[in-house]
Amino acid sequence: MLYMVTCWPDISYAVIKLSQYSSDPAEVYYKAARQLMKYLALTKSRRITYWRNARIINFPDHTPDHRVSQSEVINSIPEFNQPREPHAYVDSDLGGDRSHQRSVTGLLVLLAGGNIAFKSKNQNSITLSSTKAEFTAAAEAGKTILYLRSILRELGYDSHAPTLLY
Repeated sequence: MLYMVTCWPDISYAVIKLSQYSSDPAEVYYKAARQLMKYLALTKSRRITYWRNARIINFPDHTPDHRVSQSEVINSIPEFNQPREPHAYVDSDLGGDRSHQRSVTGLLVLLAGGNIAFKSKNQNSITLSSTKAEFTAAAEAGKTILYLRSILRELGYDSHAPTLLY
């Protein structure tokens, strides 16, 4: 669980689903856990890299295995021309969690080429249409973005442009 929060936010959905069945494990969950451990072993050299315009003298030099340039980050983001502004991606599914019949919201907020927030959770209500599930997910993303912008403002990073939500 610690790795999910600190290093690998992309495994959060798998970890949460596996933890739901930990009290009554079956062979299929054991195989899923082994696959997750295999993924962690194969991706241990990968890391989230944040870029900056100028070198900070007090920071130690570190050369990652694969350096991603600022232009690669910018070019990988569709229709995005303000790299210093946070932007977010959100998605949901309709009743994807079969055990609860609730939709699952996925949210990712990026800044400086790396993620600063990630959330994957069941929605509070059962939705009857995919449009309502998407709207509920977008509203949850909006609340998270407002919270993160207030934290960034307190840290001295005042953003004047709106946060793009994809």
